[in-house]
Amino acid sequence: MPSVYCELNANVLHCTTLRKQVIAMSTSPYSIRLDEDLRKTLEREAAIEDRPPAQLAVRAIRMMLESKAAKRAAIDAAVEKADQGKFITADEMNAWIDSWDTENELSAPVASGQSNSQ
Repeated sequence: MPSVYCELNANVLHCTTLRKQVIAMSTSPYSIRLDEDLRKTLEREAAIEDRPPAQLAVRAIRMMLESKAAKRAAIDAAVEKADQGKFITADEMNAWIDSWDTENELSAPVASGQSNSQ
């Protein structure tokens, strides 16, 4: 786990991440400007978790970037699947949904090479 050191100066958070490696230690300083409310909220949360504010900031940035990467991967997979040209029609989808919670509930429609228009 990297060590994160942070210094707050005039509402600017200066962070340095130290990573211990077998051969060498690397640092990666990065500064961001925070509005007063965000800075106070970050410091309050850091105090609650008994962690440096920079550690929370790094975790939040990492989670956001991982989330964006996962979203892009899901979109790419959906586009790739859509490029195969297999869809269900609006009529098939509506009939299936209308059958939910009835005695004659239909199975989910199977995608085919048909157009996805009514």
